[in-house]
Parts: sequence; C-alpha cells; structure tokens
Amino acid sequence: MQIQPTIQRFARMLASVLQLEVEIVDENLCRVAGTGAYGKFLGRQLSGNSRLLRHVLETKTEKVVTQSRFDPLCEGCDSKENCREKAFLGTPVILQDRCVGVISLIAVTHEQQEHISDNLREFSDYVRHISTIFVSKLLEDQGPGDNISKIFATMIDNMDQGVLVVDDESRVQFVNQTALKNTWCCTK
Repeated sequence: MQIQPTIQRFARMLASVLQLEVEIVDENLCRVAGTGAYGKFLGRQLSGNSRLLRHVLETKTEKVVTQSRFDPLCEGCDSKENCREKAFLGTPVILQDRCVGVISLIAVTHEQQEHISDNLREFSDYVRHISTIFVSKLLEDQGPGDNISKIFATMIDNMDQGVLVVDDESRVQFVNQTALKNTWCCTK
C-alpha cells in the first residue's frame, strides 16, 4: 500500500466534490481508502456484502446500481433488507489487463441517490479519469524502464477517449487509435 496516502487523498477529494461516499478496494477486496463509514478498517479485507465490488473485479466492467435492493446482484445478500446503500457506481482500476481494484461511489441518502442518477455519465467519466491517474501512479512507483513505456502505451491505446501525449518540445510521443480517428491530421 505504498500509494495508499495518495489514494486516500483522492477519495476525500472525490467525496467532497461529488458529495457522495467513496470506497476504494484492491483486487483482494482489501479496503485501501474510503470516506464516511467506508473510511473505517482501512487495510482490512471486506468480510461480506461485497457482491457489487466482487462483480466489478471479476468482470472488469463498470457496475451501476441506482436502486440497490432491486438489483439482481443484491439477491441473496444477508443485508439486503437493512442495506444502507441506495445507489452504487463501481469502476474497475485496470493495470496490464488485470483488475487491480475498484473505485466506488456510494449514495447513502435519497438525495445522494438522485445525485448519482442525475449525473451518472459525468460521474462515470470522472471516476474513469481518476482510475487512469491511479494506474499512472502505480506505474510510476514501479520505477523507470522500457517496460513501463510499453505498459503506458498499451494503456493509452485501450482508452475509449482520444489521447495525445507530447513532450516538452510539443513533439508527439504517443497517440491512441481513438485520437487518430477523431483528428483531421490523419485523413487521407
């Protein structure tokens, strides 16, 4: 958990800006960071009631639940009837084709539930961006090397948004396929 303090700062910032609770877990369902009730027991593995997080880890896809008790993944949960969570947005953190964690936004009040529902796309885009920052920090912590450049290039290539990386002299260092499709410079 070398980057845990950085992740906790991101979690607090995210919660403050979006006015929601935030929980971040690693691939072993160990809570790395969180706010509110989710800020307790950092560094411990979650024991139960983690079906939504487990789903994101296993499928490597985002999971959106706007009415928690009515989602099929909530069936069979011991806490379904007493669940505090009203809505959930879980985004995978992908590193080298592996889901290494989940960033989740959680609504615990009806106002927060409406807030997630009304701003789903924006929140999803923002959390995906934060996920990309986490991955770059993980790569940075691994140290310099040619392997890191390859991982970085792969990550950029697999993003659904256009990315153009330039050096200090404004020379293009990396560009992904999405950017190539959306720029005039590559036509004909």
